[in-house]
This record gives sequence, C-alpha cells and structure tokens, in this order.
Amino acid sequence: MLHFYTKHMNNAIVFVCLYYVIDIFLLFLTFYFKSLNKWALHGKNLFLKIEKDEEPYNTKLYKFKSIFDNFIISKTYFSHFYIIGLLINSIIVFQDFQYKLKNQQNVYYHICLTNLIFEIHLLRRFFEQLFLFDSHLRLARLRPKGIKKSDTFYKVPYGGFFHFVSCPHYFAEILIYFSFFLLNKNITCSLNFLLVSLILIKNGILTHEWYLKVLADTYPKNRKIIFPYIL
Repeated sequence: MLHFYTKHMNNAIVFVCLYYVIDIFLLFLTFYFKSLNKWALHGKNLFLKIEKDEEPYNTKLYKFKSIFDNFIISKTYFSHFYIIGLLINSIIVFQDFQYKLKNQQNVYYHICLTNLIFEIHLLRRFFEQLFLFDSHLRLARLRPKGIKKSDTFYKVPYGGFFHFVSCPHYFAEILIYFSFFLLNKNITCSLNFLLVSLILIKNGILTHEWYLKVLADTYPKNRKIIFPYIL
C-alpha cells in the first residue's frame, strides 16, 4: 500500500508526508518521555513547572529551549499571521482556478475545496482576533488596580461546551480539521488531521491537569478533557 501511494506522489508531497510522519512519531514519544514533554510546555503549564515545589529546570534540553524562546513571536502579532495567511491563501486559490481553466478538468479535483474553506476560516479568524482584543481589553480593565499582574486569580470556566469538557476550543478545532479530511480523502489530509488531533489532545491533557491542580476541589469532577463523555 505504501508503494502504491509513493508511486503516485511527487517529491513535494512525499516531503510533506515525511514531515507529518516525523512529527507524529515525536508527539507519540512525548506521551511517554517527560524530558520531551517539557520541551513543549508553555503558558500556564510552564508556570506549574517553575513553582517552588517543582523540580528546577537544569537540563540541557531546557537550556537549549530557552535560547529559542527568545525568538518566539509575541501574541500581539497574531493579526499579522491572519493578514499574511489570507494573502497567501488567496494567491493559492487564484492559481487553483487558473489551473482548472487551463486543464478543463473536474473542478472538485483541481480546485482544492480546502483552500476555499481556509479562506473563509482566515477571514473569520481575523475578525475574531479583533473582537478578542476588545474583549481582553475590557477584561483587563476589570482587574482592581491594587492587584499586580503576577498575582494569580483563576475561576472555573462555565457555559457552552465547558459544561462537558475542559477544552471545548480544542474539540471544535479537531472537528474543523476532520471536515477538511472528509473533503479531501488523501494521505496528506489524513496525516494532517492525525497530527493536529494529537497536538490538541496533548495540550488538552496538560490543560486539564492544570485546572485540577490549580482549582482543586472547585473544579467539576465529571468534566472530561476534550471529547464529551469520552476523554
């Protein structure tokens, strides 16, 4: 079967598939080796690891990671990601239409429907980021002036799918990539769906553990991690 797929794929697709396979393999390793798991920590999960009761980071892996952390793009530049992504994806969609006109082939085969969905998704996400910025600004103004940014103050999230899982946004994103897979049933989309799902499941597990540790008894015991009633 592998020979059948590789026979009908060009070098670019083989390279992309190889990239996915390597990433999926490394992700599976992070489920079993804590040293690799530390490499992916960020946000509140990293905060837990640097508390006084946790083992300090003195490994070579963490020191190596800290060098690259200095090059991490700030979240304030997320709007740039969507603007550039929208521009590049628009060019790809235009090329798809041009290719279709030249070859007179099946429109659903040569005009990648996924690119059109990405286009809509990028537009939605761009305006969503503007809305999120306004929402976060309003929330920041609610913080009492006497409370420092370093002070921790967390509440249990409720409403919507938070009633069922700790990470409803991850669950929704998995469904989005599953729809891409259904529209393009090929090996590339299959690997892409698997990779994204593993990343979100991994981060969902870490986030759920963070909730249980920080919020302790106040956190709902029957709430799942990412899939309602399952995981």
